[in-house]
Amino acid sequence: MHDLNITPPTHIIWNAAHRPPMDGTQSGVCRMCGCEGAGLPFAKWVKPTFTDWDKLRSGTICCHACQFCTAEAAPGLAERVGKDKQQKMRNYSHFVLDGVWTPLSKGDKRRMRELLFAGAEVVVIAESGQKHLLPWARLGWWTFETSIIRPFPEHLAHILNTIEPLYNGGISKAEIETGQYDPRRILAIGLDAWRVAEEQIKTWRGTVPLALALFLAQKEEVLGDTQPTRSRDASDDVAPADLAGDRPVVQIKIPF
Repeated sequence: MHDLNITPPTHIIWNAAHRPPMDGTQSGVCRMCGCEGAGLPFAKWVKPTFTDWDKLRSGTICCHACQFCTAEAAPGLAERVGKDKQQKMRNYSHFVLDGVWTPLSKGDKRRMRELLFAGAEVVVIAESGQKHLLPWARLGWWTFETSIIRPFPEHLAHILNTIEPLYNGGISKAEIETGQYDPRRILAIGLDAWRVAEEQIKTWRGTVPLALALFLAQKEEVLGDTQPTRSRDASDDVAPADLAGDRPVVQIKIPF
């Protein structure tokens, strides 16, 4: 059963949303969060497409809080994110800071960064928007897609300070992520500056901290208060093998 001294993130978000009514009145232990409460019999709630059987707890129901946090049409979510139609909880990242629930789309990465560095107690960042992440999140930890990690704000700030000058200088996120750089872009940045940054980046490559930093990294012009924020899928993140529009040139040798 759930540790009664720790409130699950699903309950924190449901409470912050003013506990909208959900289905079912059966009492029991929720198979998602492990808390005692009321809700639907789990067999009535679960769908054939459900795949997270290994994460379930012992219990008989899906409680109101967990129903809300997995809803395909979550009450009140559309209004919070400025949409006319009902929205799915899994399509958004979710933060709670000082009791205030803030759902954010991929286009709100500047606000995500603010909440991370402000010490949000619930942090659930959805990269794909295709998975239910909230039921498995942990209070006081950061969830980034399927990874659940202890907060690392100072390390995250250091990674961002290292990679964003490259990104703003024309190097794509895919190049930083893979280490497969286009030599012309390295020369545009400056070989010495690139080498200093890459010496650090190569020690982070393949880690969750670098993946999260790349997801959050932004161009200088989109960090301003009046500018929209780009997503991880922006055109400047195309992998080096697909440099659309680049003209064939003689290979440039980079001295290492």
